[in-house]
Amino acid sequence: MACEGNYNKIPININKSDIRKLSKNLSHFTYDFNNISKLTIKERILQKHKIKGGFMIKTAIKKAVAHIPTMGKLDFYGAFFFMKSINKYGGKNVDMEIILYFENKDYKPLYVFIPIKKENTSSKSAKWFSQFTGFIVPNSEGIYQEISVNNFNFNDIIPQDSFISYKASIPYMDNDCSKQNDMIFFEKSLNIKNDDYDALVKSFEMNDYANLKNLTELTNVKNFEIKNISLSNAFFDYRGTKNGPGLKSSNETLPLICSLVEESNGDPLGGSRLDWIKGSFDSIGVETKNLFYLIIIVGILTSSMIFFHATVFKNIGKFLNVEEVKTAS
Repeated sequence: MACEGNYNKIPININKSDIRKLSKNLSHFTYDFNNISKLTIKERILQKHKIKGGFMIKTAIKKAVAHIPTMGKLDFYGAFFFMKSINKYGGKNVDMEIILYFENKDYKPLYVFIPIKKENTSSKSAKWFSQFTGFIVPNSEGIYQEISVNNFNFNDIIPQDSFISYKASIPYMDNDCSKQNDMIFFEKSLNIKNDDYDALVKSFEMNDYANLKNLTELTNVKNFEIKNISLSNAFFDYRGTKNGPGLKSSNETLPLICSLVEESNGDPLGGSRLDWIKGSFDSIGVETKNLFYLIIIVGILTSSMIFFHATVFKNIGKFLNVEEVKTAS
């Protein structure tokens, strides 16, 4: 089924310069995964569209490993890997695109999109891919493969950078075109080594989304065409995940707008506006109060002396003859 009509939908072109709205609280995304020792990998993540060029990783459900204020705690269900991105980043398809899939307690999904570029580096993400790419059996369509890994953690493939939060339907993954899903797009690309990327292409193939119409077996070509981003549904979070993994609450909280509840005479319920000052002062010890009084007295005396000194010298000419002052000098 293709999503026709006036729907907000992806794929889109990801470019933060297009986003006019800023958000640092409502889209605040935190996460922290534990190490896992086993992966389950399967080919053909878009079987209903007869698209290869990708695979998925399933693990045991990871409970409450992420959080976003508008959705609460999030459980992690797995990841989808597209051998060449379906969305565009800065106007271009990247070598690979990862989608991390989460759900909250109400089964509401969150999709996190991460662009990957092939490059020979020793980054965490490159090492992450190297743990399993050499153990995949090629041409094992529809077969789940279990691969043992060491110190394998999904923290290593989440960019520590700003991101764009977005609401839209995903027609190539969900038939409900009217459903507005929460999603996060990172602009910053992570890396996979060239050899590992080539091994994945050998195992799962790669599709050229610029030439989808040439794929005669593909259904619903329109589901893969780049759409215009809906600016009303897009927010840029400049803080993003720059703090790295961690689920502890930060010092930055959602802004609160408070208004006083007043009596008819204008005072707040529970007494005068000055009552809290009086109550706080009464709780201070005697020695502290005496020190406070002494400081006030010294301050008053010092101010008086300064004032007296300045006044006398300013008006000395009125008390003495000018010539006498000159002679004395």
